[in-house]
Amino acid sequence: AMVLDSAKDITGGRNLTISGELDAGSLDISGDIDVDGTTNLDIVDIDGAVNMATTALVTGVLTANGGAVFNEGSADVDFRIESNSKSHMLFVDGGGNHVNIGTNSATTIGGSNGGLNVFGNTDDAWVNVARFSANAGGPNLQFGKSRNATVGSQTVVADGDNLGQISFAGSDGTDLNNYAATIKAEVDGTPGGNDMPGRLVFSTTADGAAAVTERMRLDRDGNLLVGMTSASTNNDGAGIR
Repeated sequence: AMVLDSAKDITGGRNLTISGELDAGSLDISGDIDVDGTTNLDIVDIDGAVNMATTALVTGVLTANGGAVFNEGSADVDFRIESNSKSHMLFVDGGGNHVNIGTNSATTIGGSNGGLNVFGNTDDAWVNVARFSANAGGPNLQFGKSRNATVGSQTVVADGDNLGQISFAGSDGTDLNNYAATIKAEVDGTPGGNDMPGRLVFSTTADGAAAVTERMRLDRDGNLLVGMTSASTNNDGAGIR
């Protein structure tokens, strides 16, 4: 072993090769460190970049005061966190552009893979949203739609556009690609600045069918339309038509 009990200045030296063990109170290196074997360090303070071609095992706490970037340069490297009973408690699919909870391979639902997938076999497949505040405010699940293809940019939507949808699919023994029912929010009229007319559309799938059919809608004027898509011109009163 090589033991450094006091400060050693090897500035100007090209290489320091240690074939055994290095025991040092502190080690200040301004160049590169190339370690072929195992390195056990109590505290590591790194100001620059760290490049690791193999596995880094951290049994204690890993703290990053700055940014941490994984898969930089579109390297398509996956990121995985294990829990006590799940090998893929959190899994970022670097090549597929998906974030999965509870699995590394998300099952297709409704013919597509979601950007965020939560899979499990108990209540670990539930999604809970709660707000704790000393006021009347509650939690909120929000959907948004813009006709601009650039994320974060705004282009007005049009009449009939789907603003958000909740879909219910059941396995037919082969896949989960067919919906049993859907609830959609659609634009119901011509939108403009601070003007967004809307409707809710409720659909179900008939026995023997593979696609949903609209059964009921609540339109922009508050009319509840069952079995029809527009208010009857023969009925001037609002309500169920």
